[in-house]
Amino acid sequence: MTVTSVDKDDPKTANGMLRYKILSQNPESPSSNMFTINNKTGDIISVAAGLDREKVPQYSLIIQATDMEGNPTYGLSNTATAIIRITDVNDN
Repeated sequence: MTVTSVDKDDPKTANGMLRYKILSQNPESPSSNMFTINNKTGDIISVAAGLDREKVPQYSLIIQATDMEGNPTYGLSNTATAIIRITDVNDN
């Protein structure tokens, strides 16, 4: 999954360069860090073992996008929710 955002500032300047991060994951099982995000591209991947649709069919991630290359002091940010639905694999 990939998240995207648009900043109307010039993308060649820091004002228009966005960075992404995961603020929270719900539920936090089997691990609170089941996913990671590429801070430049917005690509989300699973990094922890244990994805099982029968135990947790869906995850909700709060994603933050910040301009000024992600600088928390000077950058403006906003959040969005990414819903990740786990599909089943024949594991019998």
